[in-house]
Amino acid sequence: MVRLFRDEARPAEGALAWYIERRERCRNLLWDLARDVVSCGTEVYLELGLLQSREREVYYVRARADGFRFIVHVLDAERSIRRERVAARNLSPGLYTQIVPPEFFELASDAWEPPCEAERLAWGLIDG
Repeated sequence: MVRLFRDEARPAEGALAWYIERRERCRNLLWDLARDVVSCGTEVYLELGLLQSREREVYYVRARADGFRFIVHVLDAERSIRRERVAARNLSPGLYTQIVPPEFFELASDAWEPPCEAERLAWGLIDG
């Protein structure tokens, strides 16, 4: 995100829509790249930040349609721990670190839908 969009200032109004549109462009680019790499016989690990079950479902179906053999690992941590990690990263950013404003962190945290048992069973999700 930073490499592609760092020169674009977040708008004062509609920042979430601005972000989501760019996030989707990145996800699609990553998916296309992953498909190309897998076609060469190499495994790919993706972290797409799929917060909601309907977002994850789209990618489960997409992976199956593209013929991918996939394993989903669910990584979760308490909000307070994630908040501390993001705040620390924001204070010492690397070259391509995306600064996450506190309000965006809280919005994303509020949007998180842990996988339900049906999702876990349907797609073989693994914790950790």
